[in-house]
Amino acid sequence: MSQPPKGIIHNHDEDDEQEQFFFLGIDVGTQSMKASVISVVSSLDSPFQILHSDHVHYDSECPHYHTKGGVLIHEGEKQDLGEVSSPILMFVEALERLLEKIPVEIRRRIRCIGGSAQQHGSVYVAANYLNSENGVEELWKRRKEGGVGVWNLKESDFAMKNCPIWMDSSTTEICQQLENGVGGAEELMKISGSTAHERFTASQIVKFAQKVGKKLEDNCERICLISSFFASYFVGEYQSIDFSDGSGMNLLDIHSLEWSKDILRTMSKLTNQSVEGFEKVLDKKLTPSNAIVGKVHQKLCEKFQFSKDCQVCSFSGDNQNSSSFLLRSNHDICISLGTSHTIFGLVNENSLHVSNNLEGHIFINPSYHLSSNEEKYLYLLCFKNGGMVRDLFCSMYCNGDWKEFENIIGSPYP
Repeated sequence: MSQPPKGIIHNHDEDDEQEQFFFLGIDVGTQSMKASVISVVSSLDSPFQILHSDHVHYDSECPHYHTKGGVLIHEGEKQDLGEVSSPILMFVEALERLLEKIPVEIRRRIRCIGGSAQQHGSVYVAANYLNSENGVEELWKRRKEGGVGVWNLKESDFAMKNCPIWMDSSTTEICQQLENGVGGAEELMKISGSTAHERFTASQIVKFAQKVGKKLEDNCERICLISSFFASYFVGEYQSIDFSDGSGMNLLDIHSLEWSKDILRTMSKLTNQSVEGFEKVLDKKLTPSNAIVGKVHQKLCEKFQFSKDCQVCSFSGDNQNSSSFLLRSNHDICISLGTSHTIFGLVNENSLHVSNNLEGHIFINPSYHLSSNEEKYLYLLCFKNGGMVRDLFCSMYCNGDWKEFENIIGSPYP
């Protein structure tokens, strides 16, 4: 983050008076989950110091989920062509493995936890009425034994055990219907910042709701983004989707910062679900991307020896959080060469929709809040197969040797 989260509190135990406090960042990636612990230092060279970093590689450290590259590519007869997902319990297990890798003496001094996650991925928590006298029993309040992690989560806790992720391309027809429903691709981009894309969450929610066959809220307690799910995991109660990651769903009105009624009505017509049902499972409100949303729940404090004063910041999308740290002005751009390739920069409202170009995406700048001078918008271009192409060329011309690949790329005569 380019600045400390709003609302961060510095009170702490008396015996910690002389201690330096640390900050933990989590990244829920496609192939692995990563953690970095930093301390804020006064230095001309760097505003912070990295104290610890580690990762959990899904395929090798959680092999029982049978992923390849962290994902499941479904090719069976009962699956839709292009369906790609990741097991939610794999993410949960990886998180707790990752936390255990951080030395205890460092964990005790962490005072704020924030994170990023691969964009667009969605988590569908199953509604549970079995043990509650007053309607649905929230995921974080269900008493049970066994399962994964501090909350003892099981596949039955989720309406879908696997999260549709950004690599999914199974909703082409739904995307066309969403665009037609709001008046065309250009109109959808004006509302949500993007034309309809298969990996974006709105079309995935429609696909899920069409399969439910009954009232959405009777089957699903909450629909989260992967980012908001893990903010909820740390706090132990549901946290709202943040503005920035929410703007990558084809669902948020990027001008009003509320769920678009026009898009919700279109989704309602495509699924025979109510607008109110969608609002209930999504949560009507959203939250700033740099807000403090609560403190780490007692259960996690006890298991991992976090301080009872350790706070949790909103989790957001990976590209957005990268921009928050790296972009200093409208004159800067960032290039990210991960599993996908992206390029992004800040843009002001006057520059939006200056042409009929429908390429790229407009997201909410994660550093933006109503009282700030930060630019409200972030422009991003994404090529989701970028890493695959790079891997292919490395394999074809360098036998998979990345050192040789780097030397060739860096040569003036490749």
